[in-house]
This record gives sequence, structure tokens and C-alpha cells, in this order.
Amino acid sequence: EINILGRKMLLCDCDEFTRKHYLERYGIDSMEPLQLEQDPAEVFVREVPAHNGIGSEEDSLQSVNHLTCKPPVKQPGKYSRPQTTVGDSMTLRFAARFDTAHKDDAKRRFLISYYLSDDTVSVYEKNQRNSGVRGGKFLSRLKARLPDGSGFYDAQSFYVGSVVTFEQHTFVLTAADDYALKFMESAKFPHSDWTRVIERVRTMHARKDELLALLAPHSPCSHADFEAALVKWGQGELVEHDAITLARHFSSRADAKASLQS
Repeated sequence: EINILGRKMLLCDCDEFTRKHYLERYGIDSMEPLQLEQDPAEVFVREVPAHNGIGSEEDSLQSVNHLTCKPPVKQPGKYSRPQTTVGDSMTLRFAARFDTAHKDDAKRRFLISYYLSDDTVSVYEKNQRNSGVRGGKFLSRLKARLPDGSGFYDAQSFYVGSVVTFEQHTFVLTAADDYALKFMESAKFPHSDWTRVIERVRTMHARKDELLALLAPHSPCSHADFEAALVKWGQGELVEHDAITLARHFSSRADAKASLQS
């Protein structure tokens, strides 16, 4: 042990030249290295601070990951594709309402847009006369994180009847525009693929008489009547979008008046 500038230093090993020098010059051959017990290296876990709600989450992460902030690189969405026609908006639009028991908030109506180009969401509130609430932008376009924080909403999370939560505001999707319905049908989304929906319906075939009883008062049966009856008959197994998918599929066929028992 030696003292260097007031600091104690323990010599625990040396190189081969030093060993040879001490052996030839001083006859010292006990130059074995000391076996020291070392404390395990401390593992530092880098924690990413929670988003403070200002700006987008991707933009805020730039100040965490980089000393010099750079604009975040936008990643294309799962269903992103080049715009092929003028009407190809690559935007799924849904009508929505608040999922709340509050009388005044329950009357408010919204337009939720899901952008397939980058999997972002925006919310606009519709103007309603004498509502006391000014319509307009309700939520700026952003990537919406799931309530449990496990990831982000994707396109298949949106369908008529689904419940979504953005920034602690919960919405129920009540309708979809024609572009959204056609896109989801072409992409075979779970609630827009009529073959998958009909398979779920067949599992409840034993209760078909209950469905016929619900439809009996409606002759001829409109889309709205069919959808309401099917959802009520489904008892939680079917959602509004399932009923819309079946109504759209069978009403476009030549045999649209086929027996309900089939």
C-alpha cells in the first residue's frame, strides 16, 4: 500500500517485465496478483419520463434521446399506401358521442378521424345550437396511446360500437362514413369481414327463433331495424358493426330477400 498525493493506493498486480526485474535485482519471486472481491457493477435503468401532454409524445422523446433535438421521423402506418385517386383520402371517419351519464355531455357529438398514412387520430366537435359548447377542434392530431399504456390504437381498434379513450376522454363510435366501411371490408377487418361475422352468428343458431321474433314486427325490414334486432339478439357477442356488415353484404346481393332461417 503506498500513498500518492494523500491518497492510499493498493498495488495488486504488475506486468511480466516488473516481475523479472524484481527477481533478478532483489531475488523476490512472490509477485502473485492479489484476488480482490469486487462489488457487482451497478446497473443503471434509464427511465423515460411520462409525457406531460404538451405536444406529441414522439416530439417530446427527442429531448430525452438526443442532446440536440431533431424533428421526429414519421413512420408510415400499417395500411399506408400511395394515394391512387382523388377520393382516396386514407382517412377513416366515425361519428361519436361521450360515454358518460352526464346529461349535458351525453348530447355532444364528435367526428373522430383515423389517418391511415401514419396511424394518428384527431377529434372535432360538431356545433350544436343552444348547447352552450363551442364546436371545433377537440383533440389535435396525434398517435393515441391505449388506456393501459401498452401501445397505440391501430386501425382495427375502430368500428361502430367500439369504445375508445383519448386523453382521459371516453367515446363510443356510433357510425362510420361510406369510405371507412368500404375500406374496412376490403381489408377484411374482424368486424367488417362478413364471413367471420356469419360464423359468429352460426354459433348462436339454436336461438334463431328469438331473432325471428324480434324481426317479425318489421316488415319490410330496414337496415336500422335489422341492426338493432341483431345486436339485441347477440347479447354482447355481436356489435353494431357486425350488424352493419351483414346488412350491407346481403342487401347488395340479388337474393337479398332470402329466408332469414338460412
